[in-house]
Amino acid sequence: MRLSAEQASLKKHALVWGIVLFLVHLSLLTPLLIITVWFAAVPAVLLYVKSNRAWFAGVSAVSLIVGAALSGSLAIAYLGIALTTLVPGIALGEAYRRRWTARKSITAGVVAYLAVYLLTILIATMMGVNLTTTIADTIRDGMAYFPENVSSIITDETLHEFIQLSVMMIPFYLIATSTFLTVLTHTIARRIANRTRGASIPQLPPIRDWKLPRSFVWYYLIALFAELFVPVDPGSFLSTIVVNIVPILMLAFVVQGVSFLFFIGHAKRKMWIPWLGVVAVVLFNPLFMPFSLLGVFDTAFPLRDRFRKS
Repeated sequence: MRLSAEQASLKKHALVWGIVLFLVHLSLLTPLLIITVWFAAVPAVLLYVKSNRAWFAGVSAVSLIVGAALSGSLAIAYLGIALTTLVPGIALGEAYRRRWTARKSITAGVVAYLAVYLLTILIATMMGVNLTTTIADTIRDGMAYFPENVSSIITDETLHEFIQLSVMMIPFYLIATSTFLTVLTHTIARRIANRTRGASIPQLPPIRDWKLPRSFVWYYLIALFAELFVPVDPGSFLSTIVVNIVPILMLAFVVQGVSFLFFIGHAKRKMWIPWLGVVAVVLFNPLFMPFSLLGVFDTAFPLRDRFRKS
């Protein structure tokens, strides 16, 4: 019995993206992890939207079983890492199938990543893994790679405070990582899917049109004010909130500042301006504060209207 054109297409895409998914998952147990971890959910998204749910379930199950068998003693690690990328892929794929907007789809992806990370932490804790000790050991091991003239000026007290702060900022790291991976996955998957038939992934508005609500300025000012008076205390819930909300809002306004540069570059037909800004803020962390202030001014005042009139 010959397959219909639609069935043949589903089978083709399921096999192609199933193989890619399998290879990407296997790579996460190798040094290639440094590269593939950033787009590991892309094959899952494309497999979900290019085939159907039945094909996705079958191909994913085969990938997990074969990969676990080939991983040997690392089978549990393989399954854990694979599921960590599959779940966000399913969330994004289902959002695209339901024709949600890009913003709503990305929100679903971020929530899925956060859920997976929190579940991983919960399981690790139940298995006796002390997250604080693990982070402390990782930081101390990293100190061994510092030049001697640098490590010699870092006192035990300073190192202890840095470890405490790092543990308190776990929520920020999780939110920032989840957001970045989701946006990156959405961007790559959309470019691939929309160039072929059978799927359409919605596009975010151009970055030059991004605009935070003006209320975010007040939230940021309140958070900065609270940071001045709330001491860093690992046992304080309020301190944990402040320690995390300030960098989250700062990062949001950095993105807003970059958006403003893209607006200027588009208006002046000089697109090197925003890209120079992106490179600068990525390579030089001290520029975070100036860029966040630019984002604050862009949100609080009608700067764009003045540029349009000029």
